[in-house]
Amino acid sequence: MTDEFKNEIKIINAYAAILEKYSGYMVINETRLPHKKDNIKKALKLMIAQSILANQSLESLITGYMQLGQFQKYQDVSNEDLLDPDPKKYLEKSAKHKKMIDKSNKDSNTLYEEINLLVKVMKDKVKSK
Repeated sequence: MTDEFKNEIKIINAYAAILEKYSGYMVINETRLPHKKDNIKKALKLMIAQSILANQSLESLITGYMQLGQFQKYQDVSNEDLLDPDPKKYLEKSAKHKKMIDKSNKDSNTLYEEINLLVKVMKDKVKSK
């Protein structure tokens, strides 16, 4: 890659490090993001466009874009936070975080649909040229 994508690569790598650190979390406090969500989105979109032009794999970039939905104005919620051998306690813990987990999942699904539509349009444009 050329120097023109240095900044985007730094943004994506910093974001990827946070995703790795918080793997296994259903919701991650958005203050943990190394850059603003919009800046990460822009960097990912640019690298997706570059990858399409270079005929490279897009899956990790698409997944990273979708995972931005996990970052919310809410406390961190790991899978372990929800687990409990006592079914009653498990249900209580799940109910406590349900609204935010549902919001996180909805945001992730919306971002996934958004980026897949964008990828389709970009690929169609490239094919037509």
